[in-house]
Amino acid sequence: MHPAPPDLPAFNRFVKLLWFVLLVSVGMYWLILALLELPPERSLDPLVQQVLTAVAAAAGVAVLFLRFNLIPRLLARVTSGTDATTSLAALRTIFIVCFALAESIALFGLVVYFLGATREQAAWFFLGAFALLALCYPKSLEAPGVG
Repeated sequence: MHPAPPDLPAFNRFVKLLWFVLLVSVGMYWLILALLELPPERSLDPLVQQVLTAVAAAAGVAVLFLRFNLIPRLLARVTSGTDATTSLAALRTIFIVCFALAESIALFGLVVYFLGATREQAAWFFLGAFALLALCYPKSLEAPGVG
């Protein structure tokens, strides 16, 4: 007995909806940053800023690795029909991790701002998060032999 074929339209809807929700959440973080007025006499410890920047950069590198290394391999397995159900489950997991890591960079920017950085310093985190989310936009999958 053959396993049921994966539900590709449901997969496509799920990952695109999740991508959109996390993109909107990054936009909401930016709105909070733009509307919140904190006292100007705050100062951020340079070591804390460097650590948070390094962690955000590591998350960015992880997103790029997932997007340009693991996701293409799993996409090839799904579209070729080789163990499609298991590959689709792994692909969904990798997309979730990829989106969450990209969103976390914006959260680091928000934390840096709350700890005393300027809006301009925090904006780089948000730009990185938006860029990585744009790179990770999921393309629609089609069943093997279709399209």
